[in-house]
Amino acid sequence: MTIDGLRINHDAFVVSQKNAVVAIVASSRLDDCAVALAAAGVDLACVNVLQGQVGADILDFDGTNHGFWAHAVRNLQKLGTASNERENYARALRDGQSVFIIHVLDNAEADDCARVLYEHGGRRMMHFGKHVAERLSY
Repeated sequence: MTIDGLRINHDAFVVSQKNAVVAIVASSRLDDCAVALAAAGVDLACVNVLQGQVGADILDFDGTNHGFWAHAVRNLQKLGTASNERENYARALRDGQSVFIIHVLDNAEADDCARVLYEHGGRRMMHFGKHVAERLSY
């Protein structure tokens, strides 16, 4: 199995992640992570991977590439701790790493995905729930 099922740099800007696990993974581990996630039962069509400058533009840390509303929301988000993580994700993309965004249904699925990512070098893992963002660690 390869990364064929992953959505890489799918232009899907989201001003605020909800029900997703997000993590930084070394780009060299992309295939390993895809295989492990699929083996854990994750539908790879629900996994978005951002890479490089294109990925950083999709993430759009400041919201400047997606209009006034996105920019305004991003500025408000800078008051919270999740903004620091978003900045780390943007920096990782510029440094040649990948950012996995996995849509999850509940906390148990978030924990399962985060564990798989961690076992394959994932770091700076966050679970963005419906109303709360929490750091995941193992």
